[in-house]
Amino acid sequence: MRNKKVLLGVFILLFMFLININVSAGCSISISAPKTASVGSTFKVSATVPSNSGSWEYTLSYDSSKVKLVSGTLKVVGVYGDTRTSTYTFKSLTEGSASFKAVNGSIYDYDSVSECYSGSGTATVNMGESASNNTKDDKNYSSDNTLKSLEIKGITLSPEFNKNTYSYKAAAEAETEKVEIDAKANDSKAKVAGTGLIEVKEGVNEIKVVVTAEDGSKKEYLIELTVQEQEPIEAKVGNKNYTVVTKEDEIEGVPESFEKTTVSLDNRNVIAFENKTLKMLLVALKDEKGNVKLFIYDKSKLKYSPFNYSSEFNLLILDNNNVKLPYGFEKTTAKFNDEDITAYKYIIDKNKVFYLVYATNLSSNKEGLYVFNSKDNTFIKYDDINKSKDTLIEYETLAFIGLSLLIILVFMLKILKKLFTSRNKKIRKLTKKLEKLKSKQSKDIFDDEQEDEEENEEPVITKVEDDKKVPKKTRKEKRKELMDAKKLLDKDKTSIRRISLEPNDLDDYDEF
Repeated sequence: MRNKKVLLGVFILLFMFLININVSAGCSISISAPKTASVGSTFKVSATVPSNSGSWEYTLSYDSSKVKLVSGTLKVVGVYGDTRTSTYTFKSLTEGSASFKAVNGSIYDYDSVSECYSGSGTATVNMGESASNNTKDDKNYSSDNTLKSLEIKGITLSPEFNKNTYSYKAAAEAETEKVEIDAKANDSKAKVAGTGLIEVKEGVNEIKVVVTAEDGSKKEYLIELTVQEQEPIEAKVGNKNYTVVTKEDEIEGVPESFEKTTVSLDNRNVIAFENKTLKMLLVALKDEKGNVKLFIYDKSKLKYSPFNYSSEFNLLILDNNNVKLPYGFEKTTAKFNDEDITAYKYIIDKNKVFYLVYATNLSSNKEGLYVFNSKDNTFIKYDDINKSKDTLIEYETLAFIGLSLLIILVFMLKILKKLFTSRNKKIRKLTKKLEKLKSKQSKDIFDDEQEDEEENEEPVITKVEDDKKVPKKTRKEKRKELMDAKKLLDKDKTSIRRISLEPNDLDDYDEF
């Protein structure tokens, strides 16, 4: 019985392999974090997608009232080949427990290309007072590391100060450069650090006030001070509205070949990046959803255009109207990083995967055509296609072979048409001549018969008046005379002539 089950299982697996069934297992996101953490300390949290993931998307969720994100991108989008594990650093703000979970998730299986997301795990961190460095003697050392008061001169804290609340937020007016922090320890033997005049800049500033108890234990109070931005500089690219990014820490993905500089926009100096060889200036813009992208800025025209750059291949896609294309390509558009780019498509290729694009390598500053795989956003130099085994078939060779076969086919069809037309024409000519000969033959036969009839007509007997009377014949004599005349006619009857066609007229046809 056991052998039968084994054989049945093998048969089912073999059957599934033969009919190529793709079975997608569930895909879940695993979350890992330490079980405990002390208040004021930092700890790591990681989220990992399974190995069979072809593409994935999720957002890490947490309680911002209990922990603060120090580093890491909450919204994660990845494809096969990217790092499957994303790591985050959090700081504990208060006692209690903090949970971490992936939300708004979506995972597509690499083999079946079907969605297989089945949920996310949850990690919980319990946060409490730190017992490390606490080697005190209760009778001799104080462990009080709390504050009695905390304030920013002229600025209101939110929420209102409480010695057991360790995270606060505040806002300062635009162009504020310094603020004054005042804090007093609850225990006179404790020490406070992080007070006095603190330099700040536009945007979010983190201010830390650290209290060290007599026994050496520490507690950290965090203030997030936001210096309001000046009136934003607006920009428009196509039909979308943007604002100019003025803070360098918000800008990412600048190629190494671009140097930091500034450009004047609305009478304000804004951070920009310049490549003197390409004579290109980049400015960062932020859309209405808060996404930041680099754009090419033309100072003479005061216009922005997309910066279509592949950091993996260090390629910048350009729009060149004078590019010399291989035979059989036509201009079109393709999608690269959700942006439309100028591309070139082979006219008989129906698969919208491979294109030619004109780009420059920012490492060598060499421009030329590249084969662009829109499915996985990869590039290969068009001149190197014949050197690679894993590339497109050379389109020019394919076009030449196809054109040659087409010319040969047309030539053969013309020859066959000419042969059949000539043969049919000759047959019609011979048939017409044959009909004519038949008609002539019939006429000759008819004329001969007429002549024979005229020759065989009984002579007209004319009664001749003679003095001598002709004796009257008997019926028997008349009958004999008629029979003799008939025999004479049968003997002298002219035979029908036989008419034949000449061989030169009918070629391979038989005689008539």
